[in-house]
Amino acid sequence: MRVLQIYKNFNASKGGVERHIDGLSNTISSNFKITYFYKISDKDANFNVKYKTIKSKYLNFIKYVFDSDVVHIHGARFLFNLKFFFLAKILNKKIIYTPHCYYEGRSFLNDQIKKIWDLTIEKIFYKFCNKIVLLNNFWMEYAKLKNFNIKNTTIIPNCVIKNNHREIKSGTSERSIKNIISISRIDKVKRIEDVIKVIIKFKDKYVFHIVGEGPELKNLKKKYANQSNIKFYGFIKDDELQKILEIIDAYIIASEKEGMPTTIIEMILSNIPVIASDIPGNIAILKDLNEKFIFKLGNYNELSKILEKGNFNIDYRLRENVIKNYTWENKVKEIEKIYES
Repeated sequence: MRVLQIYKNFNASKGGVERHIDGLSNTISSNFKITYFYKISDKDANFNVKYKTIKSKYLNFIKYVFDSDVVHIHGARFLFNLKFFFLAKILNKKIIYTPHCYYEGRSFLNDQIKKIWDLTIEKIFYKFCNKIVLLNNFWMEYAKLKNFNIKNTTIIPNCVIKNNHREIKSGTSERSIKNIISISRIDKVKRIEDVIKVIIKFKDKYVFHIVGEGPELKNLKKKYANQSNIKFYGFIKDDELQKILEIIDAYIIASEKEGMPTTIIEMILSNIPVIASDIPGNIAILKDLNEKFIFKLGNYNELSKILEKGNFNIDYRLRENVIKNYTWENKVKEIEKIYES
């Protein structure tokens, strides 16, 4: 069976959606032939992958949609997706749609455009795709609130490949200064500055390692250039990140909105404790097994209290739950059934 994976970006070691598609494509049965169709890629993107990758050029997408059995579209509200959806519909191909996450507009105009899209195009996707795959119950409720047709929706969470993440034995209790890490795109929705403002008050107790790039990186680096316990790395490759993780005591995610964060799953599999804001995307993974390291979104006092105590650990039940429910080795069969049905 030939499956066409559609997403505007390609870098299998970078963004959450790209990692999602890469993990799925690497663990799916050999009965499925995967082609990843994208618009742009990073200069350092690794194309040494087991599936086929095709860059969109003019009308080259027509041949690949025509030759496919399944067209799986990823990412909400992207113009890039439209040509694949409409051609696949005309050719009577099976269409699967995974929106991943719905972000609010970056400006008043952008917000209005997204609202118009939801009232038109998004409703068409929900009505005419063969299956909508949402990441958790929060997005199911969101779809109901938006009055999308949820008749053909199902929930399959974000997953990673378990075997790609070895358990790190951290010497947390032995260090007088602990290391906290953030791994994400650096933009306002990730609320990185919330964490910086708290951690600079703990100069004798914490170093904050910030990994990732994005529109807010330049501004934050300039603003906090003189803070000795704040370190910016930009984007780094997985092997470099692995070396940093060896000294990390906890991972922090302060976002105001997430689909279902890949990094939370990766950190738990690596045996790194997670400090997280109380948004649905985070809680869907952490559930009630990480309560002492959950803080109310934007609440500096609650975050400060967590850091003040500093006794970071992972409940073994949380790790077991993540292995069972958020790894492709245990969930890929559900995607295979959707493709085959």
